[in-house]
Amino acid sequence: MVARPPVALLRKLIHIGGGLFVPVALLSQYIALALALLGLFLFIILERQKRGAVPELFRHLYRDNERESVAMEPLAYLLAIIALLALSIVFMPGACYVAILVMTVGDGVATLAGKAVGGPGLPGSRKTLAGSLAGLVAAAAAGYFVAGLPVAIAGAAGGMAVEAYAGRYDNALTAVAAFACAALAAAIILQ
Repeated sequence: MVARPPVALLRKLIHIGGGLFVPVALLSQYIALALALLGLFLFIILERQKRGAVPELFRHLYRDNERESVAMEPLAYLLAIIALLALSIVFMPGACYVAILVMTVGDGVATLAGKAVGGPGLPGSRKTLAGSLAGLVAAAAAGYFVAGLPVAIAGAAGGMAVEAYAGRYDNALTAVAAFACAALAAAIILQ
């Protein structure tokens, strides 16, 4: 029998995998948006079927509080990616891509590093300093390739700061903060 990875790890790997929308968008923004919309469509199907005939693997991906009602966190995650991909077609694609990478890669790495390394917590937060720093570095490094270092650092810093203190809907809030900071940095640099 093959051992399954822990559910939390599998969820975070899927979370980080959302960053793959960015290289697809670099090839074609419309294909990336179509794939994200397809993901939303599949999510809706799973949501409607989760108490019924959903494969065991998918049932295990839901947290306890998500099994009986709509899984709002994954929904906010998908909607944030879709909104940023749609926005990237008409406005500051680099800032949009940095925001996606902060929300997916930065947040995912922060959680994994925070649990693995531990260390001191951030004041007033359940998050660790090590996790937040790892997320910031990972998001800035990934963002560098799509928007340059100053924009990537600004987006990563703003997004990870909000992620460290956001409670519910942290994915959407992280994406908004990362986009705002990356867009501001890009606007300042373009002056």
